[in-house]
Amino acid sequence: MHQETGRPDQKNPIISRRSAVRGAAAILAAAGFGVVAAAPALAATSQNGWPAAKDTPLQKLTVGAASFAPGVRKGDVHTILGYVARRFNSEVEKLVKDTCWGFAYRDISGSTDLSNHASGTAIDCNAPQHPLGKAGTFSAAQVKAIHKIIADCNGVVRWGGDYNGRKDEMHFEINVPPGNAKIAALVKKING
Repeated sequence: MHQETGRPDQKNPIISRRSAVRGAAAILAAAGFGVVAAAPALAATSQNGWPAAKDTPLQKLTVGAASFAPGVRKGDVHTILGYVARRFNSEVEKLVKDTCWGFAYRDISGSTDLSNHASGTAIDCNAPQHPLGKAGTFSAAQVKAIHKIIADCNGVVRWGGDYNGRKDEMHFEINVPPGNAKIAALVKKING
């Protein structure tokens, strides 16, 4: 599937709150303090800071011939990722049935951090055509169109083709934490 990395302006991946809590619990346990009751009480979050759970509230997302199974997070995230998917379908390439993905409760490959798919805040478009780790799966004109879509999202959405490390050209994700003012502003812009 894919591997999210740190923010584009950072050279190293960010450490999630989940990893920090796991690390702190391990240190305290090694020091003889036993199990830390507070650690499990913290909600799991995906890499971008959104709450992640197997019962994340999802809404079906269908664009053109494709459904992003099993859906994406309800509300503003659905509005934003639906906007990205619709523009991808009309300006980059047609979405293909059974090749687009949404929510998946799982860690990032090779990591203990939850993927942004685990919070329902990421989509993969035409995944088999744009496999993880392969760069250059889009033409220059398509990349220009993708960058226009991302620019129009005012920093709220990031494209996996812009990752510093391993590329993930199928992947689009919410790039700000919940409650960020940019979310409401973008939803207002999308809804006219």
